[in-house]
Amino acid sequence: MIETKLQKFLTTLSHYNGFEKFYNLNQNQKYRNLSVDWSSTFTILNDVSDKGTSMLSHHRKARKIKLMLEELPTIEHLKYSFLEVYDGWKCPCCGLDDETFDHVWTCTAHLGTLIQIRNRSKNLLFDLIAEKIENIDDIKSLLETLDMWNILYDSNHFTFIDLIKGIIPSSFSTSLSHLKKSDKLEILQKFFDSLYDSVNKDIWYPRCAWMEEFETSLGLDLKEKLKYKNSVPYFSVHRKIRTDARVTTLEGIRRHIYFGEIIFDYYNNRIS
Repeated sequence: MIETKLQKFLTTLSHYNGFEKFYNLNQNQKYRNLSVDWSSTFTILNDVSDKGTSMLSHHRKARKIKLMLEELPTIEHLKYSFLEVYDGWKCPCCGLDDETFDHVWTCTAHLGTLIQIRNRSKNLLFDLIAEKIENIDDIKSLLETLDMWNILYDSNHFTFIDLIKGIIPSSFSTSLSHLKKSDKLEILQKFFDSLYDSVNKDIWYPRCAWMEEFETSLGLDLKEKLKYKNSVPYFSVHRKIRTDARVTTLEGIRRHIYFGEIIFDYYNNRIS
């Protein structure tokens, strides 16, 4: 028997049906084989500290969602709409490689900046923890060992790119388990907000400014691009298309109803 109000249950069902669609996206194939703290990930995405409803808040969240979905308007992404315009274009920063989402962060032109951002983020995290507990040596040692500080892309392990997207590895969350839940969420919110601001200010926005200037010099505005909009689908060689470990049964909901399990736990327990 469903021991909750029907409207609330239907809302929950709709939310987790949407989550499964998100979970099954091609770009999320990596996370179907790794343990993610999805509950904290979406709490931070929705910003536990932001009580406002301003356009700025909505815009910021929309940008964060684009990061999580790997839908920044990189050159490779733009080819899905304007291949005739961007065919043959390389990364605007290094000029050597195709500009995929992952390349934006691992580009040789950005490597030094990304290392600085990683180091600042790590130090901020330790400072935030130190504000809550007196001795952070054990937590610090544990956090230092995590794969998530690796700045290069890895399809089988968490890296700093996943943190940039706003994904919270379960190992990261577990490392903070000795903190009160409210303190833990506050730390995660400040950490990810700072990281979001840093990668935009120091990497993405300068890249976009250069790109805009270059396109303007070529007379390429949106009106001009629309003249060459793709008439047939474009299939990128960089597209992530693994379909393994997909879930389409809403089993997490069923276990919640019958056994009282936390719904997100199902998606982690099935791979542990």
